[in-house]
Amino acid sequence: MNSFFSKAIIFDLDGTLIDSAEGIKQSIKNSFRNLNIDLEIDLNELSIGPPLDETLFQCNKKISQKQLLDLRNFFISDYDNHGCKKVTTFEGVELLIKKLFNENINLFIATNKRKIPTLKILNHLDWTKFFKSVYCIDSFTLRETNKSSLLKLLINRENLVASSSIYVGDKLADYKAANDNNLFFIGADFTDNDLKSKNKNNFKIVNNLQEKNIREILNCFLEL
Repeated sequence: MNSFFSKAIIFDLDGTLIDSAEGIKQSIKNSFRNLNIDLEIDLNELSIGPPLDETLFQCNKKISQKQLLDLRNFFISDYDNHGCKKVTTFEGVELLIKKLFNENINLFIATNKRKIPTLKILNHLDWTKFFKSVYCIDSFTLRETNKSSLLKLLINRENLVASSSIYVGDKLADYKAANDNNLFFIGADFTDNDLKSKNKNNFKIVNNLQEKNIREILNCFLEL
């Protein structure tokens, strides 16, 4: 039987624990407007969660590398100083985190979000104390800059037993990253996402965090 301390629940951030769409969209809008670059997407259709460069390319696929660099720099300044605190938490999430923490379960975050705004958000929400460590896409030099590589690094650095640990995310890309690393996956279906396009039998989907579902998540962890 695996040691309890070699097991963990790892969370994605955007769309899973928090809704940061308002701040991200506002900072993107500010970036394109101030640099006089066409915004060629309705921001209501923007997919929140991919790495920053991919998100900016969603907004205008014809931008040059120079424009991408300028947009990235403006966005980072605007979002890190203003937009990152325009964040809300999904109903029941804080209760879930506190419940798992009080059960002495190792909790981690693995996110495509950059380190600076991630830590500011956790501090703003007074959540820093709940997580053993936070893994952000720009915190490490990865062979491939994607969620699968980030999770692999986390598992190795923290000496986790992957098959006895859980990754909670809100996109099929998160499921793929979990599957690549032999992690059990739970889909957080709190916003519009692509989870329902996959056969539900492949993973558990939770669309609310009432006490019953919190208990199911805890039981699922204990049974791994």
